Amino acid sequence: MVPVELFDFPSGDAGLTLDLAASPGGKTTHLIARGRDSGFVLANDSSAGRIPALRVVLQNWGAVNSAICQFPGEKLGGWFTEVFDRALIDAPCSMQGLRTSESHATRPVTEKESLSLAKRQTALLTSALQAVKVGGQVVYSTCTLLPEEDEGVVDAVLRKFGKNVRIVNVAGKLPVSAAGITQNGDQQYLSDVEESLRLWPHRLGTAGFFACLFEKTAPLELPQQSAPARPLERAGFVYTAYALEAKISQQLLQDYGFDLAATLAQYDLVLMQRYEKIIAMPQKLLGPFGELPLEYAGLLLGEASNNEFVLSHEWVSRFGSRFGSGKVYLTDEQAENWLKGEDCFEPVAGSEEKGKVFIVCRQDGLVLGRGKALKDRLKNLLLRRLA
Repeated sequence: MVPVELFDFPSGDAGLTLDLAASPGGKTTHLIARGRDSGFVLANDSSAGRIPALRVVLQNWGAVNSAICQFPGEKLGGWFTEVFDRALIDAPCSMQGLRTSESHATRPVTEKESLSLAKRQTALLTSALQAVKVGGQVVYSTCTLLPEEDEGVVDAVLRKFGKNVRIVNVAGKLPVSAAGITQNGDQQYLSDVEESLRLWPHRLGTAGFFACLFEKTAPLELPQQSAPARPLERAGFVYTAYALEAKISQQLLQDYGFDLAATLAQYDLVLMQRYEKIIAMPQKLLGPFGELPLEYAGLLLGEASNNEFVLSHEWVSRFGSRFGSGKVYLTDEQAENWLKGEDCFEPVAGSEEKGKVFIVCRQDGLVLGRGKALKDRLKNLLLRRLA
């Protein structure tokens, strides 16, 4: 994940990060991990068909300080000018760096296609640069080796914005030299373009890849627009009532030895409710992005209905290691079958309290999910998409 490694992250709060073309989410979770889930990541993808995969990845990872939206990435810079501390644009491209793999068969790319992609890539990179604060960083990356989509895009942006942006030399972040090119046929690029990264498969044993780290040094003279608005209340979200939050906190402390209030404070979260679902929402979301129409946000804590609260799989997977009690441990064979979605009919020490939901772990302590103790078995509550 070279692009994310190019960013400089602070040791404290990671601030605000924008991922302009996020799905399927591998680089998004890398951004969250590098920031220790301490800041806020807005993960955008323009394709409605790619949002479900992104959502599943963030849920499975257990990200709390993130949200997903679905808009043309070219628009976000004008909506949120100089709001973010960093932005990643892993741009849609011709994928020529992957064409030797089984999943991406070799095919020719026409000049018209490449130029069309370069035009959109330039617009996306411009949007990312507009979105970050002065002093903020932007990484532009592709999985193609076509200069028109790589150094050509970088050159176009440098010429457009002059000294308001600069390329940061990242040669020291790689163990080998991987400089960008400055000549493409009869086209000469600015010498600064050489400070970008071009990963040649035959030299580095990787897929073909390109990346460039920018720093914004001055404001950009670009138009701004108002973002679309849909308050969370219109989507059915309300702040969780104090009495219900206190009841849930007491139950988690009593049943699992888990301090909910401390975790919410550590990650700067607030509990909101949408019908039966209780969701831990990022406080940073409720500032500049509180009315932005979203596809997903925060992390599901659980569901409250019929005077009962049941923890979510996502919360248990992320924070189960913090639970001091309410755990049961499976043998290696039982754990293997559990991950296939099977119930456990063999006796499991500690699961004698019928009707209770336990945190199910391997012998080494790895959290596998939740199990409900029934009369004849430990019922597997693993989500069907994971079994």
